[in-house]
Amino acid sequence: RIVYFFAADVFLSDDLFEVVEYATDIGLRVHMTINAFTVTEETARALMATGISSVHLSLDMLGDGLDDVRGISDASATVLRSLGYLGRHNRHGTELGITATIMKYTLPSIRTIVDFAIANNLTVYFNLINFTHHFFQTAFSRDQYHLSRDERKELSDLVQWLTEKQREYPGLLPRRAHLEWIDAYFDNFRTPWPPCYQTL
Repeated sequence: RIVYFFAADVFLSDDLFEVVEYATDIGLRVHMTINAFTVTEETARALMATGISSVHLSLDMLGDGLDDVRGISDASATVLRSLGYLGRHNRHGTELGITATIMKYTLPSIRTIVDFAIANNLTVYFNLINFTHHFFQTAFSRDQYHLSRDERKELSDLVQWLTEKQREYPGLLPRRAHLEWIDAYFDNFRTPWPPCYQTL
C-alpha cells in the first residue's frame, strides 16, 4: 500500500509531517516528489524524521538553464542545496532521487542528470512533457512535445543510452521496458496509461 505526495509545493500543508508520520506508522509506504525550492534545514530534518520511504527532487538540468524551466533564479543550486539537507538528515534509509522531465528543451541535459544521479547513488525517475491532455493544450507543452527529425534521433539515442545505463545500474534507473516506452510516447501521446506512471 502506497501514498504518493506530489505536485506544487507539498510544504505548504501545515500538517504534512504529521500526515506522513501517521501513514508510515500504520505501515504505508510513503513517496514524495518535491520541487525542493522551499526546503530548509529544519523542514529536511522534520521530513526525514517521519521515516518516509522515498523523496525525489525535480531537477531537469544542472546549471543556469533550469532557471528558464522553473522560472526562478538559482533553481539548480537551490535543488542541490535541498538535496544536501535531506541527505544530511537521512537516518532511516529513505531513498533519495531525482525526477527529470524529458522534453525538447531538456534533451541535451538528461545524460548529465543521470550521470550526476549515478555518481551520488540517487534513483532517477522520468516524467514526460504533456502527460495529460490538460497540459497538451498549452503552447509551451505543444512546442516541447513536437520534435524535429534531428531531435527525434537525439531522443532515440538517449533512450538507447539510458537502456545501457540501466543494465549497469538496475537499481537506479527505470526498467528497460519503461525506458523503451518513452520513445513510443513521442510518436503518439494518446495512450491509455499516463506516461508519468509508465516511467516510474
